[in-house]
Amino acid sequence: MKLTAAITSFGLLAGLAATTAVASEVVPAGWVVPSPSKDYAAFLDRKVTRSGQASATIKSVAAQPDGWGNLMQTFAAGIYCGKRVRLMGHVKTLGATSAQLWMRVDGPGQILAFDNMANRPITGTVDWVRVELVLDVPLDAINISFGCLLRGTGQLWFDDLKFEFVGKGVAVTDSGVDQARTARDDPTQEAGKGARVVKPAKSTQPRNLDFEEKG
Repeated sequence: MKLTAAITSFGLLAGLAATTAVASEVVPAGWVVPSPSKDYAAFLDRKVTRSGQASATIKSVAAQPDGWGNLMQTFAAGIYCGKRVRLMGHVKTLGATSAQLWMRVDGPGQILAFDNMANRPITGTVDWVRVELVLDVPLDAINISFGCLLRGTGQLWFDDLKFEFVGKGVAVTDSGVDQARTARDDPTQEAGKGARVVKPAKSTQPRNLDFEEKG
């Protein structure tokens, strides 16, 4: 009888621990996981930060993960149209196969600009390092999407992101939109599926770039 009670108690405690672990993995306010994967977890981290009280992290939870883990958001191009824009952020990695900050500009039925650091990923274990993406936002742009992704194994953290206008003297990091390449590398897995129907995002500005927002 005591053995049965002990086993039952252990099971309840294990279940409570699992529930607590899942509950603690909260997606940051304003951010989304577009294509949830059993191989990756993406959530707010209050233990590892560059500044403030929190950062965002993506980690592999499978021995041989498939695809990639991604945390992102989208906002209406609005005031950014016709401008050259820089997305700056800080990334930290632990045994990462490939950590990449990314940004994409969408227009009517097509991708207008795209960079996901495919040619310069952060690999291995690296302390906080500053990374930059620079794209032109055409006048007919509708939305700007951005985020961070992890391919393969390991873990990444990112924090203190910032958008700013830059002059033409700052070179763009986009090498040109190759639809075949973009279909393969697009973090939201939306490209290459025929005409893209793009509706203006409700948000007019990027949100919670330092991960300090509560909610």
